[in-house]
Order: sequence, then structure tokens, then C-alpha cells
Amino acid sequence: MNPKLPLLHQALLGGAIALASCGDDTIEPSAPEPIAFAAPGSLTQASGKGTFRFGAASAATQIEDQNPNTDWAVFTAPVASGGLGKGKAPVGDASKGYSLALEDVGLLAELSLDSYRFSVEWARVEPARDQIDEAALDHYSQLIDALLARGIRPVITVHHFSNPVWVHDPRDVDCAAGMPTDSNLCGLGHPVGGPLVIEEARQHAALLAARFGDRVDDWGTVNEPVNYLLAAYGVGSFPPGKAYLFPPSAEGLLDQFVPVVRDYLKLHGAVYQAIRDNDTTDADGDGRAADIGLSLSVASWAPAQNNQPSEAAEDLRARDAIEYVYHYLFVDSIRTGTFDADLDGTPDEQLPEILGTMDWLGVQYYFRAGVTGTNGLIPVLDLTPCFAQFDFGA
Repeated sequence: MNPKLPLLHQALLGGAIALASCGDDTIEPSAPEPIAFAAPGSLTQASGKGTFRFGAASAATQIEDQNPNTDWAVFTAPVASGGLGKGKAPVGDASKGYSLALEDVGLLAELSLDSYRFSVEWARVEPARDQIDEAALDHYSQLIDALLARGIRPVITVHHFSNPVWVHDPRDVDCAAGMPTDSNLCGLGHPVGGPLVIEEARQHAALLAARFGDRVDDWGTVNEPVNYLLAAYGVGSFPPGKAYLFPPSAEGLLDQFVPVVRDYLKLHGAVYQAIRDNDTTDADGDGRAADIGLSLSVASWAPAQNNQPSEAAEDLRARDAIEYVYHYLFVDSIRTGTFDADLDGTPDEQLPEILGTMDWLGVQYYFRAGVTGTNGLIPVLDLTPCFAQFDFGA
């Protein structure tokens, strides 16, 4: 451009040159070539090799309205309404995924999905201990029928981040009565309440498998167990709101948090066996009545120090340690029927009831983050991760 021309003139001239270079002809983009995918198939049988599923997943509390009996409802409700006022906003009506469930199936079909993983809200089916809401079961039955009518395969997650309030009431998170009651079982990790929660989850899974197993063959026991346990019992950002990892101490990790992990492994095993015992119909004709697994969150952990990549020995060790706990602890326990209670990498307990209770493993990848072994925030593991809003130098 001529530096002597006023800026406005230069801009107009530049625009004219650009228009001239574009020409008057409009070029229509060519239609993309269709992408061919294999048809859906079995998750576990040889016939499923090379098959493909295009699907979506949701959690009941994440999307459903009319859901006052879940722990998330009281955890997030305003204090003035009798809740704890935690989280970014009350759960409320979410996206009205309960009242609009059948209409939403049409949206799934418009997306050409052939699979939909959803959770059946335990708090809706059993709002009070041992009281079953048949209308809720009928709702989910209609949802399954609607999915199948549109050629969409249902996949049910039994436990996806939410509980009935009576499992562990966030308003009485320390279990003031000292012992479980029908209104508060005191939750996972409690020496008396933990086994009760496991048994109640087993009964819930058995009910779902008996009612829906004639149409559902694919089941998930739990979703992202490490994420759930860290949020609900490690840092208190999920209900019930326990924060056993803060302030950091070996006692908090090994004596309080690890028993929660052990109980959740047992819960997974109990749910698996309940489905196996009660879903006896091979709905899809692949030779198996039920394929049962779980989904695991994974991350790319990078050794770091002072917010920079690091090859220091302590940071490489920290990377290996967090990968073990985050990626392998839960799954290895299921594969071997053991449990590493002191988190040293070597199993020291036998849990035969969970051995082999996994037909498939789902992997959900979300992020890459740093981890350092310098000034370890997490005791025993002696490491500090950079996770979500927490950044302590990794």
C-alpha cells in the first residue's frame, strides 16, 4: 500500500483488490464423501471384532428433572430451601431429560446414533429404603422400548455418580447417630454402613436386570470410579461431600479414603454378579445374556516441575505412581481379585468376590496434566498433580 494514502483509502483499496481477486463466480463446495462404518456388534464375543458403535452417554442426575430424592438435590439446593448450597447451581430441572425422555429418543435417532448409554436413577426407583416406585420403573421401561423401536441399542449404567439421599445424607455427612439408619446408611467406608450400601446396590442391580434384561444385554456397573471417589470422598466436591484427603495426611488417605475404594470395588462386584444372575435373556442373539463392564477415566500424565516438562527422577516416579492409582488400581484389582491397600504397587489383600467381574472396559479420555514429585501434596504417593483448578507447581 502507498504510505501517502490515508488509512481509510488504503483499506478501501485493499478491499477492492480482494474482491477483484475473488471474482464473481460462486464456487459451490462439493458434498463430502459418505463415511462407511461397520455395523454394531457384540462387546465381548468374537463376532464383535471389527464392529463399530456410534453412540452417546448421559447420567440421570446430569439431565433429568423431577429428581428431589437424589443426594445431588440436597447437596446443591439453596440453604434457604434446606439444602447445602454447594456446587455451581442447584440441580433443578436440568435439561428435563425425564419428562422429555421419549422426545429425546427422536433427537438421538436424528443423530443416527445406534447406541445410548444412560443411568437409571437409583433415587427415583427407590426414593426411601426398600420402597420401590413402580412408576419410575415403568418410565425407564418405556424409554428402553422407544430406543429399540428406533434401532438404538440401550446400555444401562447402574451407578453413575448419584445416590438416594438415604445412602449417605450430605446434610449428615459425619453420621451423627454413629450407626446406620434407614434414612442414612452412613455411606461407603463406614465399617457397618459400607456393607449395607453394597447390599442395597446389589438388590437395586438385581431388580433392574430382572425387569429389563429381556431387552438389555449391555450393562455398566459403575462410571469412572476413581473420579467419583476422589470427588465424593477425597475432596468433597461431589455428594456426600467428604474430604478425606484434606488436610493431607497418611491417615486420611490410608485409614479413611482407602476403605471407601475397597467398598466401591465390592459394590462393583456385587452389582456385576446381580446382573449376571438376573439377566438371563440373550436379547440380541449374540450368545450371551449380559455383557457387563465399567467405564474408566484416563489421562495423559506428564512429569513436570515449576510448570515445565521435567525428566527429573522424582517427577518420573510421581508420573508412574499417579498412573498406577488413576489407571490401574481399580482394574487390576478386578482382574486379579486382590487389593493394594497401602498403594505401594503390590497387592496385599485378597478380594475373591470381585475376581473377573469385568467383561468389557470403556475408556474415557479427557485431559493431559502435569504431576511433580517435588513437595508432594498427596502423602504416601508423595506427589502433586495439576488437576482442574488445582495447580501447585506441576
